[in-house]
Parts: sequence; C-alpha cells; structure tokens
Amino acid sequence: MYGSYHEMKFDCLGLTLRLEAMVNVLFENLISRPRSQPITKATFAQIHEALKLFDQPCGWTASARRNSSASLSFLGDSLDIKGITLTQYLDIFKGFAPGRPEHHQDYYNNLHGGNLARILPHLPEERILAKYLPREPLEDRERLHHRISEIFFRDQIAASLGLQQLDLFLGRILNTLFQQSYKLPKDKLRQLLLYDPYHSLVAIDSPHSQGLGMILLGTKGFNLVKLNSLGSGCLRVHRHHRSLPLPRGD
Repeated sequence: MYGSYHEMKFDCLGLTLRLEAMVNVLFENLISRPRSQPITKATFAQIHEALKLFDQPCGWTASARRNSSASLSFLGDSLDIKGITLTQYLDIFKGFAPGRPEHHQDYYNNLHGGNLARILPHLPEERILAKYLPREPLEDRERLHHRISEIFFRDQIAASLGLQQLDLFLGRILNTLFQQSYKLPKDKLRQLLLYDPYHSLVAIDSPHSQGLGMILLGTKGFNLVKLNSLGSGCLRVHRHHRSLPLPRGD
C-alpha cells in the first residue's frame, strides 16, 4: 500500500518542533556574540533586551516565572538609576537562575519521575539504548536506573526551548562580572558599571541635545548647542562639521 496520512494534531506538533528548533538556533546566535568586551551600563541595556526575548518561550514553572519577571523588572529599573553596585547586579542575575534545583524538580522530575519508576524495573537490559548503559556492566540494578534517569533528565533539559541557552548566557554574564571585580579596583569598577559610551557624545544639531542641560554638556558644549538652535548665523560652522559629536561635561 502507498499513500500518506495526515492528522491536524500531528501536523501541528511537527510544526511546533520545527519552530522550537529554529528559535533555539536564533538564541544560540544571540548569545554567541563577542564575549571579550567588558560589561558597562550600556551592556546592561543590551542584556535587558536579550532577556526579554528569553522570558516568553522558556518553560518556566509558576514560581520560576515570577522570579524571572521580578528580576527582569529590577534590571529594567536599574537602567535609569546611577550607583547600582556589583553585588546588586549579581543578585538580579542570580534571580533568573533557570538551573535552580526546585525548577528542575517541578518541571522535569515530578513530571517524568513517576513514569520512569514504573518503567525501568520491568525494562530488560537488552532493550536499553547504548547511550544509557555504562562502559562497565553494573551489577547494581538501582545504580543503572539512577544513571538512566540522570541522562534522561539532562537530555530533556537540553532540548527545552531556550532553557540551555539562557543558562549559558547568564553564566557568561556572571563570570564576566566576577572577573571584572577581581581585576579592577572598586573605584574603577564603579566607573565601568556607570559608563555608557552611547551617551558620552552628543551631536551639535541632534534634536535630543536640546533637552540636555549644562551639567551633562558642560558650559562650552551647552553654549554651542544653544547657538546652533538660534540659527546658522549665530554659529558659523561648515556644513559637514555641524554634526560633529560633542563630549559631555562628565
């Protein structure tokens, strides 16, 4: 017999699995960006945008989702506040922690543990896949069951949508923050966490420069922006020099 069989629920399941595989690839590309740069105030804004992408698809339990949403909110609020310390940032990122034991217990162990406990005692060893079997034979059947369960749960976590990538992403962030704290004095570390290179320069004719005061621009920078806003006759600057960036006062 030849032909094909289609059923809506199976077609939907296949489409879901393909979409999840594609999203995981996109997450891997997101976290594979250059990692040698130090973390600054501007970097936290980029991290915040990336974590918002992870927040929806990851398989959180109710308690884990509350922790994740709270940490994401804290990180967003910190972008508008000066003086956030390294310890506070570490506490924020530890709040995500997709690898925490209670999350695995709720989402994986409780879900599959009962079925494994019923299946493994009645499963002949010759029907167990090679990847679950140790190199040396185990006489203790209980140890073999434990090994199979560990490998099974590890594979389930690795295949979860975005969870492994998020765990790796947060690990890199925490590792970079720890490295900065070890290598830099406290005053230099504080300046680095406050540094935002994207807002350290302001164009003379930028529309955003009109709302910036003398404290940020300095006296000379503020006067140049003010003269430019009054018209070209007040500030005779060659056309291709009008957009030169001005260093801020700080």
